[in-house]
Amino acid sequence: MRILVKTPDGGVYDVTDPRLAAELGTGLRVMRLGRGAFDAMPVSVISDSTVAALCALARVPASALRFRPNIVVTPESGTPFQEDDWAGSAVRIGAAVVRIDRRDSRCTIVNVDPATGRPDSRLLKAIGTARGTRAGVYATTVQPGLIRVGDPVIAERGAATDSA
Repeated sequence: MRILVKTPDGGVYDVTDPRLAAELGTGLRVMRLGRGAFDAMPVSVISDSTVAALCALARVPASALRFRPNIVVTPESGTPFQEDDWAGSAVRIGAAVVRIDRRDSRCTIVNVDPATGRPDSRLLKAIGTARGTRAGVYATTVQPGLIRVGDPVIAERGAATDSA
């Protein structure tokens, strides 16, 4: 299957055409993968306290963007890794309900500083040492619904009440 890309200048190139790469310039790379480029599960959830704890351990600026989450929660207790306790339960976030399927095994993308694009391996090393590469959780949508900043986050068994 041929994949064509139309550029802002009106050029149409095959995704593998070196002229496309030349027009895009340095710092951007287009790849043809035999599959989609997506995460392992539909929803990724992490707490801001988990992000802060791991970034502090790695001595990198705290940024949830490094973890590419769909949802960032703020635990009332401020305790990191609280989302691990939700595995196997349903969690209501605003009007939505997600099932927490498993802990999230992190890959090298956390090493890329979202502000600069520069790689730095300290964060993944810290996650590997402290958490066996796991940080945050993966979830599946059980009930779609609107989620707003500040909405309550309630584990089905009532064990946690936080905010998105």
